[in-house]
Amino acid sequence: MTLPQLPLAPHLGEPAPTRQQELSHLLAALLTQYLTAHKAAHKHQATSQTTTGGNNT
Repeated sequence: MTLPQLPLAPHLGEPAPTRQQELSHLLAALLTQYLTAHKAAHKHQATSQTTTGGNNT
């Protein structure tokens, strides 16, 4: 799985984001992606558990 490349250079006419803002934005993107993947895995795990008798290993 590859992450989308975030532009490091500021857009024309906009002030350059601070390092804090860049890191905050990156962290938010990673967290969103992680939660989405985690939720999907959880849903898949729940459906597969019902077919295996709920074996929680």
